[in-house]
Amino acid sequence: MIPVGQSPRFMRFVPATFVILLLLLPLAVVCVQGQEWDCQTPECEGHKAGYDWGMSHDATEQECETAGEHTNSPSFAEGCRVGVRVRERLAAQRFAEAREQIIPLVQGYMLGKQLAKELRVLPAECEEAYKSVVEAKGESLAIPFRTGCLEVSRKQANKVVKERRRKPRSKLRGKRQRKTEVHRTSSR
Repeated sequence: MIPVGQSPRFMRFVPATFVILLLLLPLAVVCVQGQEWDCQTPECEGHKAGYDWGMSHDATEQECETAGEHTNSPSFAEGCRVGVRVRERLAAQRFAEAREQIIPLVQGYMLGKQLAKELRVLPAECEEAYKSVVEAKGESLAIPFRTGCLEVSRKQANKVVKERRRKPRSKLRGKRQRKTEVHRTSSR
């Protein structure tokens, strides 16, 4: 039996070894994922070179075949094809992530435009709606809403101002004409 506080020498290294293995596990997974080829040599130089080239160039799998023919290395072509596939998967994943972030922003913008158009709101009302959206959804989603609402409401406000400028003149003209006609008929 081992006394408390004293342990054999190998027991002290078990936790450290375990931690090191846990830290190296993700690295091993990444290395295995990158090697989707059937390499016959331990170095896999042709595959690695093709993989690196396929990842770093905007190439297609057909271009990998052509590059493999020029280098006379089927392993280069195979590594290149894998690199192209991995690059395409990563690009598709980044696109999907970006789309997930952008769609709510576009929807907020379009909702702001629709609200302003249907309710014929003025810019001050957009600001009030913006404050409500900030409280409900947060500022990152409220800003596109506000932008869309203000875009439409400012156009509508300009139209209202122009209409109001025209109406008083036409009303005054009508009153003046009536007074002139009344004055003409009474002076006869």
